[in-house]
Amino acid sequence: MDMIKAVSDRLLELCKKRNITVNRLANLSAVPPSTVKNIVYGLSKNPRIITIKMLCDGLEITLTKFFDTPSFDSFPKNTDNQKPETSNADSGSINTLTAVKYRILQLCESNHVPIYKLEELTGVPTVTINNILYGKSMNPKLNTIKQICDGLGITLAEFFDTDEFNNLEQEIK
Repeated sequence: MDMIKAVSDRLLELCKKRNITVNRLANLSAVPPSTVKNIVYGLSKNPRIITIKMLCDGLEITLTKFFDTPSFDSFPKNTDNQKPETSNADSGSINTLTAVKYRILQLCESNHVPIYKLEELTGVPTVTINNILYGKSMNPKLNTIKQICDGLGITLAEFFDTDEFNNLEQEIK
């Protein structure tokens, strides 16, 4: 199973569990229905973390809970070294972005890995990491976070299992 299939399956599983449609999830999470459908039908190959966070808000779960399933633990390491795109997101992404930045810094510190060594360990270009840490990339993609997790030997659930992520305010009210 690939990453987008796991995300799609997880969203469908959670919708079924809550007895809501994909359109209802879009309304609850303030994500355009076309975006949710593109993720669910596998047309979106690399959803942004802020989008997944907003979907989690609509489902009233944390990112940790979303990624805490066996289907996210079994991926091979990402070796394609794709450079993720950066974008200017609205100010609603600041809380999630700050949590991502703190988590990367925390993981580097606890693993005694200088920032400049992350590219060597993860395959994520230093410029991309710096763009996240210095706020130029306002919306890192899931594949970027997955590459960082792979390089540091942790799962996505472990990445998001922090007080910063678990206590995030809902992005769209």
